[in-house]
Amino acid sequence: MNFTWTFSGDVGSVEWGLQEDDFMLLGTRLVTINRLGSVLLTSSAAYRGRVSGSGGPLSGQAVFTLTSITRNDEGFYGCKINAFNDPFDVPNYDSLHLVVQGRYIGKKSVNPPPPLKQIPTS
Repeated sequence: MNFTWTFSGDVGSVEWGLQEDDFMLLGTRLVTINRLGSVLLTSSAAYRGRVSGSGGPLSGQAVFTLTSITRNDEGFYGCKINAFNDPFDVPNYDSLHLVVQGRYIGKKSVNPPPPLKQIPTS
C-alpha cells in the first residue's frame, strides 16, 4: 500500500512513521528521506523489509510503501515535513488511520468465508 504526500517550499526532510498519542509526534520512525533523497529505513523488527520510501524534499512528493499488511498494522500513521535549515520553523504534520479488514493472502486481500452451517443429522 502506498501513502503519498505532496508539498512545496524549502523542505529539509520528510519522515513517516507511527503516530504517538500526542498530536504532531512520531513514535517509531519507519522511513526518513533527507534533502538529497537518501532514504533511511527503520530498525524495528516488525517493519523491517516491509517499508520503503521514494521521492523526497526536492521533488515535492514523498511516497511511503508498506507491504504484507496484517491486522497488527492497523493504527495511526503520520508524515512530518521538516523545513530546511530553519530550526525555528514548525514542521508540517499530517496523519491517517489505517484500517485493515479481511485477511491477507499473498498479494491479495480476501474477506473471511461465511460461517459454516450446521447440518442436522437424523
